[in-house]
Amino acid sequence: MGTLAPILKRQHMKRNIFILALLSTLTISLNAQTLKDEWVVCNNQGCKLLDPYFSDGVTMKWEGSCLNGKANGYGKLTKYKDGEYESTYEGDFQNGIREGKGKFSHKDGTVREGVFVAGQMTGKGTNTGENGQKYTGDFINYRQHGYGIVEFTNGSKFEGFCVADNMYTGKYTNYDGKITYMQKYYPVEKINEKSSGYKPEIGVRVTEYFDEKWNRCTQKDASFYRLVTYESDNKPKGVVKDFYISGQLQSEFTAVYLDYDDEGKNFHEGEATWYFQNGKIEQKRYYYNNKINGKNTFYFDNGQIAQESNYEHGVYNGLYQQWYKTGKPKITAYYEQGNLKIKTVLFHFF
Repeated sequence: MGTLAPILKRQHMKRNIFILALLSTLTISLNAQTLKDEWVVCNNQGCKLLDPYFSDGVTMKWEGSCLNGKANGYGKLTKYKDGEYESTYEGDFQNGIREGKGKFSHKDGTVREGVFVAGQMTGKGTNTGENGQKYTGDFINYRQHGYGIVEFTNGSKFEGFCVADNMYTGKYTNYDGKITYMQKYYPVEKINEKSSGYKPEIGVRVTEYFDEKWNRCTQKDASFYRLVTYESDNKPKGVVKDFYISGQLQSEFTAVYLDYDDEGKNFHEGEATWYFQNGKIEQKRYYYNNKINGKNTFYFDNGQIAQESNYEHGVYNGLYQQWYKTGKPKITAYYEQGNLKIKTVLFHFF
């Protein structure tokens, strides 16, 4: 599964300022998406439907047909949070689940239109922000992920690949005509993407080989190999397993999208576990919509916990702890939505 390091690294300040400026202009509201699938009974007619982003205090009003107690066919769904308006969905339902074309309008003015599969917006679509900024392109699980075009209100435009709502690799044309190329979030003079031309067979388990830097290679040059079945292009089926070339399991995870040449473009979903070469767990975490969510735990190669933290929407939230390899505590901290509130460093002399 490749490196455990964060995708964004602190490099040259000038480059960081450039990227932060672009990312801040790209962001289109996610409207406080929550982390829970829940069957909700609409209070106006007792019809059930699945809300992929449920949170406590949510109520819904369904204006459409109901088949066997579940929303079915075209209709209008209005969502409220603690009695206040949140969003309106107009589109198709099948057996209580969004399926087919639909349009989401949020209270802040953001509008998303596209195709819904198993309750999630996936495939081609558009996202128009409250300020008129517009994205047209690929979506995965309601997020802008894949090739697309971002049109800014000042006339600037980005064309390329987005990862989980952020511009990743492509061409940024400023309103004055100046062109800047980006690769893996950073400005470059020329885009040099890896392209192995790999095209796996769909529906059968395949073995893929990687070198020590997780570049695709032949079996004789491999440090790792992967067992995976693709149910469609770039979409793995079930658990993906990576191995050290020795045959020892290196990682196992689930994902919605796997790029054939650039792991930074992957879209993770569900539990992921990495292993040391001795077979003991190195790290365990959970992804929701390609962001770390819940407990994230690192281990020493002797099985002792090295670090444990809690994430919410990809940022630290809650208790953070570190230990020495002996098991004695090292650091205890507490975060609120990514902001450090309390930190205690414990010293032990051996």
